[in-house]
Parts: sequence; C-alpha cells; structure tokens
Amino acid sequence: GLMDSLGRSVVSHCTFRGNTSLRGGGAYVRGPLGGADVVRFQNCVFEGNSAQRGGGLATEDATGAAALCTFAGNQASQGGALYAFAGAGAEWRLSNSILWGNAAPTGAQIAYNGTLRVDACDVEGGPAGAALGTLGAGGALVWGAGNLALDQMFAGQPANFPEIGKH
Repeated sequence: GLMDSLGRSVVSHCTFRGNTSLRGGGAYVRGPLGGADVVRFQNCVFEGNSAQRGGGLATEDATGAAALCTFAGNQASQGGALYAFAGAGAEWRLSNSILWGNAAPTGAQIAYNGTLRVDACDVEGGPAGAALGTLGAGGALVWGAGNLALDQMFAGQPANFPEIGKH
C-alpha cells in the first residue's frame, strides 16, 4: 500500500492489491489541515484491499482527484472503494473511473465528508452507492454529468484480470 502524509503526490499507473490497513487499504493520503495541497491518482487499480475507512483509498484533509481508476473487490466499514474526508475548503474529485463490486455497510462504493464531485464514472448503485460518512463533518455529493450504473460484467475474481484499469 501507500501512505502520503503531505498530500502532494501524483500517483500514476499503479496497482494496489490485497492490502489491509485501518485507513485506506490500498492507499491513504492525509493532507495538512485546510486541505490546501493536492494529490492525484490516475490510471490506477485498487482491488481486493480492506480497511475500516476506504477499502481501496482513504483521504483526509486533502484536496485531490482520482481519474481513470478502477476500484473493485475492496471492503471497509465506510467507503468500500473510497473514503474521502475533505476538511474545510478541501474537495475530492472522481472522474472517468469504475467503482464496482466493493462492499461497506456505509457507502458500499463511496463514503464522504466534505465535498465530493463525481463525473463520468460507472458507480455500482449510482448515487445510492455513496453515503455521508459518520464523522459528523457534513458534506455534499455533487453527482455530475455522464455517470452510469452499468455492470461491467467482470468475470471471475478481479485479480484474474490485470487488464482492469487500463483505460
């Protein structure tokens, strides 16, 4: 897995598979309070990871984005694929990504506090696959244009298909 405590990274063409952590099974990013710095994940695969928050990816107090990523088969208590806690003034953006087959009691695909914007993604359950996290910070889900809720029909276990995520 990956841990970034400064929130200033660009992570590209990486696979996070089979990791376990308290926060962010595949990757965990914590920015400085106020969320001024930016982290970006692009063309990454998060699969088969587990955590209490963010089975695939968890972010706290960081402004950031994930684009062209695939989240499949991750598990958590909150945010099976992604847990985004955006502190004051921070925003998390998710675009052109697939979130499917993840599991969590709160936000099977996504749990968020703060502002989360989702554009042109395929999210299992649509907006119902996202839920406000339980940290009490409030939040806003901006369900943008071009989102889908169409089964990608992955056959077998995602780990058998390394081509998942090559967009």
